[in-house]
Amino acid sequence: MRLIDADKLLEDAGLFEAQACARGCGKSILHLAKSWLFGEVRKAPTVHPEVRRGKWIDGVCSACGFDAMYYKGMPAQVYTNYCPNCGADMREVEHENR
Repeated sequence: MRLIDADKLLEDAGLFEAQACARGCGKSILHLAKSWLFGEVRKAPTVHPEVRRGKWIDGVCSACGFDAMYYKGMPAQVYTNYCPNCGADMREVEHENR
């Protein structure tokens, strides 16, 4: 699965239609294709990705086990805000007391 910017896709489709019409392409087939595309994109489900969280424990990602002590085969001790292997967010989250 990949996340896309549906609004940008629809905007680009509209620009493509306008440019093609300016070049003299058949307006009816372009309009039909754009209408189909807009309908399909609007019907597509919206994905709300879950943020994967982890923390560095002795140089190892708690989410996937990636060893940051040897990044790309070299001793590195790389501690970043995100795991370069799985993308887990390593920043501490302040919990609200409710």
